[in-house]
Amino acid sequence: MFCAGILVFTLSAAQSARELIPAEGWLPQWTASYDVIAYQGDDLFFLINGGADLYMEYGFADVAAVELKHPDLGALYVEVYRMDSDSAAAGIFSLRKGNLQVEAGAALWRAFAADAMHLWRGNFYVSASGNGLKEDKRQEVFDALTAHFLNQTTSGHKLPLMLKHLPDPGSTRFSYIMGPLALGNIYSFGPGNLFQISEGVVAEQDDHRLFVFHYPNAQKVADVFAQVLQFMQTTNRFSNFSELRQGFSVTDRNGNVLQGSLSENLIRLSLQL
Repeated sequence: MFCAGILVFTLSAAQSARELIPAEGWLPQWTASYDVIAYQGDDLFFLINGGADLYMEYGFADVAAVELKHPDLGALYVEVYRMDSDSAAAGIFSLRKGNLQVEAGAALWRAFAADAMHLWRGNFYVSASGNGLKEDKRQEVFDALTAHFLNQTTSGHKLPLMLKHLPDPGSTRFSYIMGPLALGNIYSFGPGNLFQISEGVVAEQDDHRLFVFHYPNAQKVADVFAQVLQFMQTTNRFSNFSELRQGFSVTDRNGNVLQGSLSENLIRLSLQL
C-alpha cells in the first residue's frame, strides 16, 4: 500500500506535465540521463508515433518524459501525460493498464505489471517502466514515485459519471472510452464509427462484457440504434440476427452471442464470453 500521510502543497491548476515530472535530484543520488523531453498537442506524435491518436481522442494537453538513474538501484523511465480532464486521464489509465489489478485509493489509482506502474491522479496519467531497476528494488522506487506525485499535485480524481450506469459503479474492472479508437482497442465492430460514440464505458463481468454508450438526446440514440440494427442484419461480421422486443441478438465470428438494447439515452450491449 502506498503512503497516505504525505503533505500536499498547492500548485497552479494549469500545472504542466513538465512541472510534475521528477527532475534531476528528485531524491538523493538520482540523476537524469538527458534533459526532460516535453511535447504539446499534435507534437505528441514525436514521442509515440503510431499511438498518439488515442490520446488525442480523449483530449491531450502535454507530455513529459525522462530517464532517471541511480548508482545502486538502476534506471527508471517515466512518462507523464496531462489530459484535458479527470475522465480523459481515467480513460487512458483504464486502457493502458489492461487487465492488471487496480490499487484504488482516495487520492490516486495505480496498477502494477512485473516491471511497470500505471498511475492516475486528477487529469494526469503516469507510465513508469522499471525494467532497468534491480528487481528487488522496483516496488520501493515505485512507492517513492507515487509519493512524489501525491506531493506535487493538489487534489484527487473524479470518476467518470458514466460509471453510474454499471451494475457495480464501484468496480475498477472497467474501461472508459471517448471515441471509436478506444472502443476498437477493446472489441472491433468493424471499420468506421458504427455507434457514433463519444462517451461510453465497458465493464468486465463474470461471464460477459458489458458496453454502455451514452448519447445527448433520445432522437440521437434512436437514429444510431436504427443504423446499428440495419448493419447487424446485413454485415458478414455477425450472423444469426434476431430482433428482440427491445433490441437484437447476433453471433460474432468467435461464436460469442452479442445482444443490444435501447434504454433512454443509452445503448447497452452484452457480449457473452
